Amino acid sequence: MKVLMTDTWLPNQPYVLELARPLSKRVDLTLITNRYYHPVNESFRCKSVLESKVKEKKLGMLSYFRGLASLYGSILFGRYDVIHLQAFKQQRYEMPAYLLALRLTGKKLVCTAHNILPHESGGKKEADRLKKWYRACDAIIVHNEHSKKVLVDFEPSVEEKVHVVPHGTFSEYDASVKAAPHEKTVFLQFGMVRKYKGIDDLLKAASLLPEEYRKKIRIIVAGNQRRELDDTDYQALLKQYGLEDFVELQLRRVPDEEVADYFNGADCCLFPYKVIYGSGALLLAYTFGKPVIASGIPTFAEETDGGKTGLLYDPQSERGLAEAIQRFADLSTAEKEGMQENIRELCRTKYSWPVSAQTLAGIYEQLTGSSQR
Repeated sequence: MKVLMTDTWLPNQPYVLELARPLSKRVDLTLITNRYYHPVNESFRCKSVLESKVKEKKLGMLSYFRGLASLYGSILFGRYDVIHLQAFKQQRYEMPAYLLALRLTGKKLVCTAHNILPHESGGKKEADRLKKWYRACDAIIVHNEHSKKVLVDFEPSVEEKVHVVPHGTFSEYDASVKAAPHEKTVFLQFGMVRKYKGIDDLLKAASLLPEEYRKKIRIIVAGNQRRELDDTDYQALLKQYGLEDFVELQLRRVPDEEVADYFNGADCCLFPYKVIYGSGALLLAYTFGKPVIASGIPTFAEETDGGKTGLLYDPQSERGLAEAIQRFADLSTAEKEGMQENIRELCRTKYSWPVSAQTLAGIYEQLTGSSQR
């Protein structure tokens, strides 16, 4: 079975690369990615042709459309059984062209709905465009049961097409390094700064902590803040709440080589999100075996196995997060090790790339009637 998968995220987000490695042992896989990424010694073919840094300039748009032309040429003339789209760069240009190419060839279309709707939604027009797209797909991949429910509620006609294929942990980071012993309990919230991630709720919760806990914990918020996505002045909130003595805001892009240092140095990772379809950052925490404190929204209730990998709190409770931070700081070593053992078991049985690749290859096989390698 021959599969063409498209991706514009590499090298910044390695999801597709992690999935492609075990998947290429089961199907004949070609990956089309952006022209800034050139894999070495991988088990699949790669065409680095897409433009991932589009700006509203003539040369940038020319490069963008040249990359799309190469992609559509591969769809039209390549002998692929399945076309699997991971992400769009510009929906309004790409959706119609994909649909036309697939209508001309009759090839099966699979898409991964990492977000059912974008976090910064474009309103009814974008929603209608996405509904049309989902109806046109032969299979839609989501990462958890909650996302499946949201998608089916959004467009009921696609229910039979939706399949859950969990996100795996990340192999590129060295999780074996042990941080030097430290007196304080270190809490980390990591990832690109967005309003839905609840940093404001975290700072409010920190302001509610009793003085005795402020002295024995350290909270780090690390990630890039792009003003067009979140213009909140978190530094002003930090000063307003008087948190400078134990809360650090490092609002910058963290280089890849520093990521492991942040996680290896943390005792617990924080996810005070208001809403989410699925979180790669949660799986990154699991990669390093770190227990989590997460809001009890459906996605986190599912992906923590009901709180077995850390602590869940009621996001409607003003003091819920503060109390969860206090509870974790008071846990015994044995209790923390129990959470870590639950993380290892989940990563072995559910959040595993080989398991996900096997499931995905089975979906391809059902669509095409072709056998795996």
